[in-house]
Amino acid sequence: MPLLSVDLNEASSATSLQPVEKNFYNGHIIYQDVVDIKSPSRGQQVRLQVEIDEGDYRGRRLPGGPNMFYYAFQKGVKVNDDGSEHPYDLGKMYDLINALKATWTCKNCGQTSTKKFVKEKSRYFSPCCGKPPLIDFNTDEWMGLRARWQVDVEKQQNSDDLRNVIKGARPLE
Repeated sequence: MPLLSVDLNEASSATSLQPVEKNFYNGHIIYQDVVDIKSPSRGQQVRLQVEIDEGDYRGRRLPGGPNMFYYAFQKGVKVNDDGSEHPYDLGKMYDLINALKATWTCKNCGQTSTKKFVKEKSRYFSPCCGKPPLIDFNTDEWMGLRARWQVDVEKQQNSDDLRNVIKGARPLE
């Protein structure tokens, strides 16, 4: 069997396990899929990974390692321990669509748009018809879309190791 060697000093910065500094970074989506929410709750969430486009951390993947993702609820209901249910807050999804300037279709009026949802007192409304959003969108079209990602650093669960988390996204200026 041949002897293999690796120089970790030459490893790609994209795979670095050291977190990037807390800041805003311009980046594009390199991975997306939709996953089912675990029972007893019901619904789906979008799962994303982002690559930084510029600066010292160009090429780094966020939020962190290969099995870390940024999640936004697409639809669904949370079931509490007592059996009570409440719908997931979809505000993060509307903010994400706004930041990406992604295409969506209003099921209330039938218009397709990339306009930003209107936000009033933490409630969202369609800019097309003024009603609460009832929308269709295709996350397959999100690959490569760019935004300004708010990145933070936090301790990993049950560890003193640090990791990056994405706190949100804003449109590129």
